[in-house]
Amino acid sequence: MRWTFPLLAMSGAAALVLRYRMLRWGATAAEVAAEYPGDTLVPEPTDRSTMATTFDAPPEALWRWLVQMGRDRAGWYSWDRLDNGGWPSSTRIVPEWQELRVGDRINATADGRTYFTVAIIDRPRTLVLRSDLTLPSGRPFDPRGPLPRMFTQGVWGFHLTELPGGRTRLVVRTVGRDVPRPLTAVADFLFGQPAHLIMQARQFANLRRRIEAAKNSPFRPSSLCCFVLLAWPGGRPRPAGLPLVRDHHRAMSMLDKEIAGGAEEQATESAAPTAADHDQLRGLRQHGEQVAR
Repeated sequence: MRWTFPLLAMSGAAALVLRYRMLRWGATAAEVAAEYPGDTLVPEPTDRSTMATTFDAPPEALWRWLVQMGRDRAGWYSWDRLDNGGWPSSTRIVPEWQELRVGDRINATADGRTYFTVAIIDRPRTLVLRSDLTLPSGRPFDPRGPLPRMFTQGVWGFHLTELPGGRTRLVVRTVGRDVPRPLTAVADFLFGQPAHLIMQARQFANLRRRIEAAKNSPFRPSSLCCFVLLAWPGGRPRPAGLPLVRDHHRAMSMLDKEIAGGAEEQATESAAPTAADHDQLRGLRQHGEQVAR
């Protein structure tokens, strides 16, 4: 019995230390103290966390992965069995998922009943997602109207800062409010905060793998789409390695597939096309149409 109190005290102290680390994983003291866009969207917050990491890539390279997140889009790049219904998160950039506007919904579940709303977007610096959910159903509610008896509100903000050497510092800030607090505080401490750390750290790691893979294995258009219809622009000799495709409809079909997201053999982590690649492909298509006329 005489050891009971010391053991409880040590356990409580360890839990507090771990919680302190969980709420600021990877972040500097200055980043924890800083204010970011979206911090004031949740009134009377009860929770706040700041996690950060550095990527060896410019902000635009990281932004293209972040902006396409979503259950019905590229996934969350975390533990897919836990947050993406078991579907693997995308390993390539998808052009049709690169545009978001304030007010757009990003599904968090397959049926779309639970979702995030784009609260702030400033490419390629800031992406803030917001959720307002009734408890225990998890159904969204309008924060401008009457508040439910039990609810959770939160913002999930991604803040990118360009560093020297073409690197990016990513700070992820969450701000939340749970009501009633005595009940939800226990759940947050035991489950919510540890889960967020695990999922966010996994997302950091998977984003880094994707960016490194794309950087080390740059996209090269497949032989299907690297073509000249009849002649290279200006009558110059066709560059070596570009196959000649004389059938206009077949050539346009192949290039359309590449522009829309890549042929099947290109849809891999090591073949993620960039925006510049797609611009080049569209230029080839326009040239092909001019020659075909």
